[in-house]
Formats: sequence, C-alpha cells, structure tokens
Amino acid sequence: MAALQPRPRPCDNDGQLIAPRYRPLKVESRLPATVADLAAFDEIIDVRSPGEFAEDHIPGAINLPVLDNAERERVGTLYKQVSSFEAKKVGAALVSRNIAQHLDTWFAGKPKSYRPLVVCWRGGSRSGSLTHILQKIGFAAMQLDGGYKAYRRHVVAELARLPGLFGYRVVSGPTGSGKSRLLQALARPVLLGNTPARVSGSIGIAMFPDDASDFETLAKHADVAMYQAKSLGRARYSFFLPEFNTRRQASVALEQQLSEAIERREFVLHFQPQVHAQQGHLVGCEALLRWLHPARGLLAPGEFITMAEESGLIAEIGLWVRDEACAQLARWKAQGLNPGVMAINVSALEFRDHRLVDSLRDAMARHGIAPQDVEVELTESALMADSDTSLRIIDRLVEL
Repeated sequence: MAALQPRPRPCDNDGQLIAPRYRPLKVESRLPATVADLAAFDEIIDVRSPGEFAEDHIPGAINLPVLDNAERERVGTLYKQVSSFEAKKVGAALVSRNIAQHLDTWFAGKPKSYRPLVVCWRGGSRSGSLTHILQKIGFAAMQLDGGYKAYRRHVVAELARLPGLFGYRVVSGPTGSGKSRLLQALARPVLLGNTPARVSGSIGIAMFPDDASDFETLAKHADVAMYQAKSLGRARYSFFLPEFNTRRQASVALEQQLSEAIERREFVLHFQPQVHAQQGHLVGCEALLRWLHPARGLLAPGEFITMAEESGLIAEIGLWVRDEACAQLARWKAQGLNPGVMAINVSALEFRDHRLVDSLRDAMARHGIAPQDVEVELTESALMADSDTSLRIIDRLVEL
C-alpha cells in the first residue's frame, strides 16, 4: 500500500507550500513588483470593485476600490458603447474622487516609511493610478505586475509543483493493518494560525506481486487507485484494478480532446423550445451544449461535462456558450422573430468563476441583447455550496 508523505526540505518558506519564493527587493524602484515580492510590503491594497474583491483576492489584502461596482459598470458601458476616450475621461474623474477619499481616511495616518503593494485585475490603469499618486506623495508604493491574474497563475503553478514535494511511504500488511486508522488520523483538524482546518486523505492500494513485480509500476498503480478513491468521495481507500488504467488513459485523452475542441470551435448549441402549457405559444428556448466530435460524432453533455468540470475547461466552454447564445438570439431578432427568453445553464464551477457576470454583460452588449431577454439557470448545488458568495453573485446578476 502506498501513501504520500511530504519530503522534508531545508528551506520551505516557513512551511507555506504555496507561498512565493521571495527575492530581495529594493522598494525605492519604480518598476512593477512581482508575486515573489509580496512579503516585502507592509500592506497589499486591492483597488478592484467590492464585487470583484468579494469573489476572490490575495489572502490578507484590503479593499480600497478606485471604482465601486456601479461606477465600474458605467465606465465599462461607455468603453463598449461610446468610445475609449469618453470612458477614460469619466473614469479618471471617478477614480480621482475615490483616491482623494482614501487619502483623507486610510492613508492619512501612514508614515513616510509605509510600503504598500497595489493590485488590480491585470496590473493596469486602476492599480497604476493609485500607485502613481502614492509615489508622488513619497510613499514607497509599487504596483503588482500582472495584477491578481499573475497571483492566480502563481498559485496554479505551485499546485502543479506540489506533487514533486511528496515521496512514497510503503505501509504493508494484511487487512486490519491500519488503513482506516490512517484515514481517521488524517481527518483530525489541524490549526492554521488560530483557525481549525480539516483535511482528508485518499489511499490507493496496489498488491505485490499481483499488480506489479517492480516498485515503479507498483507505485504507479497505487497512484491510479488513489485517484479512483478520490473520485468515489475521498476519505477512503481503493484497491487497484486493471480497468483503472484503461479508464485513466481514456480520461487523459478526453481532457486533451476537450482542450483542442475549444480551439477548433467544435462545440455547437441546440435550442429546445419552451412552450406555455395552457396557451400553447412559444415563451422561450433553452441553449443546450453539444460537442461535434470529429471521430465520435455529436456528443451529449453527459459524455464530456464531468471531465470539463474536473479539468477546469468548463469555464472556457461557458464563455463561448454565453456569447453564442446571445449571438443566436440577436440573429433571430434581426430576422423579425421573437423566440422569447434565452435560458443559459450555468454549472456550480462556472457560477463561481469571476468572469461569469462580466462575460454575460459583455456578450449581451456585444450582440445588443436586453437583460430581460436572458435567463440564467442554476442548480441547487451551485447556490448552496457557499450561500454568502452565491447571494453576492446573484445580486450582481440582478444588477444587469
């Protein structure tokens, strides 16, 4: 039986596996800082709107928005419907007033030695404006290069690196030798600072010599069995079976094909009419996703959506679905047709993608679709997973 344990390292950033590897930084530099510099600053200031900040942010950051939710929407609408110049002109006035308010309140008591790091979404104008003002005052302020997107890329890269920090430990013996007790021990809460956190374990079991006669293959089969245990709900163990390998290889192939399908635009939408039960007239339609697979033909969502969610590709697919549904509705309207409300399904993972509201707003603006002509359909699981966050996202959808 193979279980995973961390391999000790002499320097591990105080045990924080996802913490950046910090480098020395001269804060008097006016060049943008990178994710590796986070620890060099007194404070991380996220200048995005409260709605964006609520969805996700760098841990420990504070929110001093230079545009609130309504102001950001106003500037974005001007940018898309009027011109970049008008949007920047109005945006500059709004940003200036908000920065002035922050200077009178938050920054009023800060000493000259104060060193803040300013963050927005991409490291552009919003964080640049506050950084510029703070630097002119004399603070050693810097702007995060690439913004929150750079931090998110860093976290994803670190998560990909983590498996290399673990080594195999072999626990052998007959039934009753400790698999269940090991899972119970892993499930005990641990303290992260003052906050209790719970983790769970999954154990993959490969038997010598039935499953393999050499350690490398045996460990590989135990790894495959571990992923099978995770897929069954975690906090359990699973014995290796030969069909797991076939299933695993098929999953890897499907994930690769899905990624290529996005690039090759192999997805299509079918539209299911919604008819008034009593009066019999058309009241709307539902956009249904299909995959026109080059080898397997037309595939229903049941054959690929689970993999799309597990791989994270569902977010990119969802962006295309929302845009194409609005585009088709616009084409029908241009032909003088009135199909009613367009219903678009959103999965639990898509619902928590920070791009959901903005991408829907952009798609409607791009194709001239009114908000009342679009309906977002959510599952109960999407709403119940984190009720506070769900309510904030729903409020943003309602504001459209």
